[in-house]
Amino acid sequence: MALSVNVTVSMPPEMVDEIDDAKGKKSRSQYIRELIREAENSPFIVSRDTDTVEA
Repeated sequence: MALSVNVTVSMPPEMVDEIDDAKGKKSRSQYIRELIREAENSPFIVSRDTDTVEA
């Protein structure tokens, strides 16, 4: 299993509500990781077969 590091990000409550509405059955963390990976200027190469990221 890959090592994980906790990162704290502050955001307005309305933004958290929007994330919760959009994430479906995914966890907030999983949904936010996907958004970061899929961002236009993301520095990550994502393997679609796994939840693995290369920086």
